[in-house]
Amino acid sequence: MRLLNADTLLFEEFAHPTNQPPSPYAILSHRWGSEADEISFKEYKKIIVPHENVSTHIYTSRRGYDKIINLCKLAKLHGCQWAWIDTCCIDKRSSAELTEAINSMFAWYQNAHVCFAFLRDVPARKFEDSEWWHRGWTLQELIAPEQVLFYDCNWKRIGDKRTGRMATLVSRVSGIPRDVLAGGETRFQYSVAQRMSWAAGRKTFRSEDEAYSLLGLFDVEMPLIYGEGTKAFRRLQQLIMEREGEETILAFSYRSPKDGALSASPPLGLFAPKPELFAPSWGTHQGNVGIVHEWRQTPPVFTIWGLKLDCDALRTRVLDRKGALVRTHYLVRLASALFLSSPETGRQEHIPCYMALTDYLPPEQRADNEIRGKHPSKLIATARRFPYFDGNRVDCYREPLPSFAHHDPRTLIEEMYAVQQGAQVTLTPFQEVRGMTFYVGVHL
Repeated sequence: MRLLNADTLLFEEFAHPTNQPPSPYAILSHRWGSEADEISFKEYKKIIVPHENVSTHIYTSRRGYDKIINLCKLAKLHGCQWAWIDTCCIDKRSSAELTEAINSMFAWYQNAHVCFAFLRDVPARKFEDSEWWHRGWTLQELIAPEQVLFYDCNWKRIGDKRTGRMATLVSRVSGIPRDVLAGGETRFQYSVAQRMSWAAGRKTFRSEDEAYSLLGLFDVEMPLIYGEGTKAFRRLQQLIMEREGEETILAFSYRSPKDGALSASPPLGLFAPKPELFAPSWGTHQGNVGIVHEWRQTPPVFTIWGLKLDCDALRTRVLDRKGALVRTHYLVRLASALFLSSPETGRQEHIPCYMALTDYLPPEQRADNEIRGKHPSKLIATARRFPYFDGNRVDCYREPLPSFAHHDPRTLIEEMYAVQQGAQVTLTPFQEVRGMTFYVGVHL
């Protein structure tokens, strides 16, 4: 870890974790300006070790240099000998150093004595309207440090994230519970889907950083591959599921949390392509594991064929007008539940989540109890009014519903919708089938 000496403004390096700084350090959270405004590691070296006939004024006149100076001043005021800022304390020319820094970033903010959050657009904008709240990287910078002090564009203190009305305001604006903002490891008391929902609505300049900025939030490490696009976020989700074994990560939605509108062309696959699809998942909890284990023989594992689930399931068959079998659909219960208020009673209910799978391999190409699921989708329904158990209409709270033109065959949820719209097919009542093995395509 490379730190700035707040007195001399010179760099000093500390090998993590054996060579810790001799005194506490302060750290800055901010929204980057343009490259012409910020000071890189290479440029800062030219300031502190000037060369003959090279003017440093072109660097010291930048707004980024002003950030460095004010950070060091505040660090000393709060009893810190050292300071860290991501613009110049990381040599981004080194891919190895950048990878180490991004994988260590949460810990660096967590171990800081104090974090100063610099809001460059306040008071021109209201505190709660600052662009700082919409930056992907500032999520971990808000959660990890125990103490976060907010400053406006003039370096005038606004408040502390932990105290009084400010704590309430920060929680409301960020969507993060107050106990998580208080620091520590409280975030792990919330489901994966809930933690993902905190990242919804935040943006990064590069699509890969939507994943890399969340590594510390889930305590995982992964190599950085800039250029892989949204594959990075799917890769992150697989790592999280392998590490935590929690299935709420599968309970995302393609529908807008504001108006229920479906995204124009939702991609199919086991994992979400972007964090914003978890926006409705703030109330999704890990379900009753005891109940799920009545359905499961072994925990889910990843194989070359996809996610393997050994479990019991519910099966429905699609029949044409003559009663001939068209295709078969299955519902696999996930170890997650949506916490909703009942419209009838007003009481909180745990609504179980299911994965809907379509069998697409002919029977002669697989074992009798083995299903290769294609185009997985999520279905959330009440146990009391389960679709087609009693012949009632479909009762779904959320479901992805792509156009039929996207693929063939239809997914289960498309099938249900087609039946509602008068399609010339019927669905048989769900029956429980035991001892099944499902392989669900990951589609990274």
